Amino acid sequence: LVVVTRLARLSRSLLDVYEVHRLFEENGVTFTSLNESFDTSQALGRAMLKLVLVFAELEREQTAERTRTALRARAERGLWNGGHPPLGYDSEGSGHIKVNEAEAELVRAIFAKYEESRSTNTVFRWLNDNGHRQKTCTSRRRGAQGGRPYTVGGIQHLLQNRLYLGEIDHKGEIFEGQHP
Repeated sequence: LVVVTRLARLSRSLLDVYEVHRLFEENGVTFTSLNESFDTSQALGRAMLKLVLVFAELEREQTAERTRTALRARAERGLWNGGHPPLGYDSEGSGHIKVNEAEAELVRAIFAKYEESRSTNTVFRWLNDNGHRQKTCTSRRRGAQGGRPYTVGGIQHLLQNRLYLGEIDHKGEIFEGQHP
């Protein structure tokens, strides 16, 4: 017997739960969800499981669609879609970012060094040799992040980030940002 508090704790994918349920049946294992109150050892319980799964998958897909639509709408309005603010910016909340002048000086120096040398390797070595480290930030899920030496890939990403042009890049589409 496998007992879960809610069906969503097992999976939100209809196909996944179907496959797990099939595996349970092949091995004589019954499945019970305490919250949804059905028991798959009975025909009615198996039918209810399938109905609940259809609606759980529909809800998951609708949530994903709403999220994609909201992120695009924010980008169209020139708002930053979140994550850790890039070097030179701080989050003001609600998609607004402001220039962090202390960090912005370093960003300008990085662009100037690249313009002078045309080499990300040179910029990479210059940053790390002078003790500069990646921006630090704190995530609710992962705690403190950043503070590590720069990488060539990180420099390339910074140099190609359209945010520094006052633009928002959303899935390859460019929108005018509300930030400097």
